[in-house]
Amino acid sequence: MFKHLKRLMSRSKTVNMSMGPVLFSTPVLSGQSSHSHFQWRVKKGLDDEIFFFSLKFRADYYGGMDGAENYFINFDLETAERVRDQLDSCIAYYERARQEKKREIPLGREGGSKP
Repeated sequence: MFKHLKRLMSRSKTVNMSMGPVLFSTPVLSGQSSHSHFQWRVKKGLDDEIFFFSLKFRADYYGGMDGAENYFINFDLETAERVRDQLDSCIAYYERARQEKKREIPLGREGGSKP
């Protein structure tokens, strides 16, 4: 029964992304404020087919001059370089998994780069 429920739930893109297992995660980095944090993760969709690069964070602050609700986390240069390195390690994890399976593993659909 759970198999059928899982298949039904995975049809929703949001549920598929949010409920899938975390396969790899980087160490948590802190932002400029004491409560902010940032972590890259590689997740598999609930459908067990699609991989996602996930960003878990608590922002330093939110708000914007344009009135939109935007979230911000700020890093010094050293931490920004670690953020880059950690994303590179997530991509490397995906590449290794793809090589082990000897086939293309689908990623979440393109278009996730909105500002």
